[in-house]
Amino acid sequence: FPKEVFVKGLLAPRISNEMLRYPNAILWKFSYKELGEKPTLEQIRQYTVENIVVDDECNYFNCPISPEGVAIGKRADWHSLGIFFVALCRERDVPAYMDNASGEIYAWENGAWQNVKLYPDADIHEKVLPYGTIVLHNPQHYTYYPQYTLQRLVDGEFVSYDYENDPRVDKSHIVLSVPAGRYCLSTGNRYSNGDVLSRMEFFTVSADEMVEKQIILRPLTMREHNYGSLDMDQTFVNGISLQTILAQSGKEKLILCLVTPGTEPVNHLVKELETKRKAYETWGGSLFFVADNGNWKPNKHLPANLTVTQKGFAPLREQVLNGLVETRQGDNPVCIVVNRQGTILFFSEGYHIGLGDLLLEEMK
Repeated sequence: FPKEVFVKGLLAPRISNEMLRYPNAILWKFSYKELGEKPTLEQIRQYTVENIVVDDECNYFNCPISPEGVAIGKRADWHSLGIFFVALCRERDVPAYMDNASGEIYAWENGAWQNVKLYPDADIHEKVLPYGTIVLHNPQHYTYYPQYTLQRLVDGEFVSYDYENDPRVDKSHIVLSVPAGRYCLSTGNRYSNGDVLSRMEFFTVSADEMVEKQIILRPLTMREHNYGSLDMDQTFVNGISLQTILAQSGKEKLILCLVTPGTEPVNHLVKELETKRKAYETWGGSLFFVADNGNWKPNKHLPANLTVTQKGFAPLREQVLNGLVETRQGDNPVCIVVNRQGTILFFSEGYHIGLGDLLLEEMK
């Protein structure tokens, strides 16, 4: 196989959102006797539909069933059936993958990726639809899910395409081949207190038509929000007062995060800072992680202007929470932005998507 086909259709360890497991010994035994060593794609399809019952009611939490579980129970919801079919193809050395944006299945045959319909003649879920093209202009490189989504009207309900971390949307000029139908392009721009300015644009894509749309976020208007205050001369980070830190940085604001390293919320925040590394370094101000346990070192992918320290976590946390106008729990992580006057302009506790972007917006 070509290298890109091998990587996408055989080597990739995960098919969709299922749990990663050990190699499919059960699945291999399940299919080898009936399918043999080199079955065709059509033989694998027929084997799947003849041996697995589609049950779209009992799995009411929509948790993906493992391919082994489907092989044993011979029952699956639509999504788990797709995962099973792709896994079965791979076990029999037929490259296959699931497009997680649309849920469609593709398998490699006759030197090309073929769109596979398990029940092409019988089921409404798999009707062959005519396709059109959507071109999304995204010069600001807004992020799919945190800032915008594309949805298609299906059975009276708008269903979001799952393009999260998809390279197709990681560009300023996005070209998507989609089924003809009614669509909604929605965007959201979040204030630090959680308020969201949303925008929804509805449009139709016809067969063989190209529709161009601009991804537009409603601009946040300046809000002078005072969450509380700190004594800049008496509040210390790493043994240095906040006033001194700001004077040394030459900036009007600094970012301070109180974190418990290794926890899921902090891991998410770290990942966001890694992806926004250049933006934080361009800003160039002081960014501190004050950790509640020792021996945690930042990795090389984090912004160079991030300082990690374990010194004075408890008193600093107490000062920050006592300085707030409203009582807060201080859930991990606690992130604040404070200015030279000691005013807390931004406060966040716990992790929520886009926190790294919100901190950058406050710097602007």
